[in-house]
Amino acid sequence: MDNLAIYNDLRVVPEEAKKKITGGRLNGFTDINSMWRIKRLTEKFGPCGIGWKTINEKYRTEPGADGAVAAFCELDLVYRLDGGGWSEPVHGDGGSMLVAKEKGGLYTDDECFKKARTDAIGNAGKLLGLGADVYNENDRTKYKKELYKCNKCGKSLHDVMLRNGELWAAHDIAIYGLRRFGDMLCDECQNIVLKEEKEKKEESLSLVGGEIVEQTV
Repeated sequence: MDNLAIYNDLRVVPEEAKKKITGGRLNGFTDINSMWRIKRLTEKFGPCGIGWKTINEKYRTEPGADGAVAAFCELDLVYRLDGGGWSEPVHGDGGSMLVAKEKGGLYTDDECFKKARTDAIGNAGKLLGLGADVYNENDRTKYKKELYKCNKCGKSLHDVMLRNGELWAAHDIAIYGLRRFGDMLCDECQNIVLKEEKEKKEESLSLVGGEIVEQTV
């Protein structure tokens, strides 16, 4: 099989499945309709549960700034091979806000895990080429308008090679920063903030009678 056969079959996104993002830090980018992704996976591999499915789903929450809480989903997508067996897992991570800080105060979204899962499926599908033309367009827009700049140090975000050999794209670093910290941060500043959060938490602990208790601030 041609190595690019699946990629090229899934890359094109029809105009009716595209939506321009207006406002916010991602202004000018293009979003892809989530149901279109499901439809294309079904057209290519067969109905969900028969031609493709997700496995090894894990969910977690992480505290953000000013009371915000982010929700994350990680999963593996597998699809039917021509011989009838299942493919190797294609990993995807997704996120959404469980508690978001808005003008009127904190807002809790009871659909955050569903949104995080949908995001994870889309990111797994992206590795197969699903919607690749839109992602390429977003990448060109990203570098042209220099939208991906760290709001802490001012440096431009760039792709980072992780210890496990996976590439953490600048786009994904920006999205993670917005969801986890409520701000666009480079990988270095994210590590600094995480370290500061850890140190602040450790400072809030004190020994009382030989037991570690958390102080009420």
